[in-house]
Amino acid sequence: MATVTVFYSVTGVSRLVAEGASSSLGSPLYALTDRFSWQPEGWKRSARKAVGSFELGELTTGNVTFERGDRLIVVSPYWGGPVVPAVSGFIRAVDLTGVSVVLVVVRRVGGGEDLAAQFSDDVIRQGATVAGIFFVSTWMRGRRQLRQLGSRIGQRISKMGGSTSWSLQEELGRAIDRKEETRERCRQLVGMTPDQRLKKLFGSLAAGDAAQVQALQRLHRVYTGVVYEGPGASLTGLKPEQLLDYAALVRAVADLVGAEQAALEGYRLMENQFACQMDVVQSMQVLTRTQLQHCRKVQRLSSRLSRQ
Repeated sequence: MATVTVFYSVTGVSRLVAEGASSSLGSPLYALTDRFSWQPEGWKRSARKAVGSFELGELTTGNVTFERGDRLIVVSPYWGGPVVPAVSGFIRAVDLTGVSVVLVVVRRVGGGEDLAAQFSDDVIRQGATVAGIFFVSTWMRGRRQLRQLGSRIGQRISKMGGSTSWSLQEELGRAIDRKEETRERCRQLVGMTPDQRLKKLFGSLAAGDAAQVQALQRLHRVYTGVVYEGPGASLTGLKPEQLLDYAALVRAVADLVGAEQAALEGYRLMENQFACQMDVVQSMQVLTRTQLQHCRKVQRLSSRLSRQ
């Protein structure tokens, strides 16, 4: 796992924090520069112009590349609003799939939560995960103290360990694949019993799985701009002797229990891992409630069939 520290600074304050973190971690340090970063005397006016027009000028990113499992530390100043064009421009310009990102917001006294939220959204849309967010207050702190603060942040980051988590886009794709599988299992179960009540139950579960797939597809399209097209369910076809075979039905329902439980755990994982994305959290909470009902139904059915 490689660690890279990237910073944007006009007055040099964010640079000091980034240097402390980079030195503590032993990571390479890259500066993001644009035409505003060379105007420290008039940085406030330049910042307002950059934010107002979202203008970057000529952005230099240091030609940084990443691989899955790498860690990126982004140190940015807070300008009193949710935009620092150079930093957002960098995040949106690089492939961060599978990268763990730590955000460090350098502020004078308070604020910066809106900026961190915007950066988090940019990071997640680029396929990364947010491993942590730190806020650094510069009020009444000299150069040495700022470097020490950066160093302490670096020490805390070093204790986080590596991350092999999947991106939101990948997790949504996996969730869709799992629900496609459970839907196909339910459809298969419809043909394994003559009992009309069971047929109706399995058909209802399959319809519910289809609705969940559509909800996941909508969310996937929001974050990728395309409709997810996975491999689809590839269950082995039923053999003639499995039709109307009670023992085969019991085993198939038990397999369905495991598949539905895996889908439930996937929803809970996304809710926790991408807590900064409120649309993801709300969708996962709705899907979790529906999936809990599915799990309880098939668990009760599996227990009843096993006893008979």
